[in-house]
Amino acid sequence: MTVTETATITRADLQNALVRCCDQHPASGNNHRLHPDASLMADLFGLMLHYHQSFTATADVDPAIIAAFERWNTAK
Repeated sequence: MTVTETATITRADLQNALVRCCDQHPASGNNHRLHPDASLMADLFGLMLHYHQSFTATADVDPAIIAAFERWNTAK
């Protein structure tokens, strides 16, 4: 199932996708840079934590973040 079919991204699914990405592409370099997809997903994850959201509407999410999420989300 793709994100566009569900119209929401849950924090749990986002966390799982972020973990999968970071497990396969650990932070690297002196600055501990995240993989570009992990960086995008981490921005959304941080906002969801801050605002105590368990899900967010895809209409409110940058398309680049949705694309990164879809690459790492196994619930397709």
